[in-house]
Amino acid sequence: MKPVLSGPDGGFANARVSNLRAAEMAEYLDARLNMANYDETTFARSLLLVSELHGMSHIARECGHSSEVMRRQLSGNRPL
Repeated sequence: MKPVLSGPDGGFANARVSNLRAAEMAEYLDARLNMANYDETTFARSLLLVSELHGMSHIARECGHSSEVMRRQLSGNRPL
């Protein structure tokens, strides 16, 4: 049986999740989005952290980019 997660606000109630780690990352990002005074740059860095934890090469490949490009885009260090 697949685990069923439920967030404190019921946002993930009855959601069947095949990958508990992916669900934890989604909940982390969702919590960040709901924080007061949370800007786009900080959210991009949160995405960078989650991507690093999940495996940047896998994320980059799924997005059609190299790991270096993904890191640069999410960290805000874009070339001029």
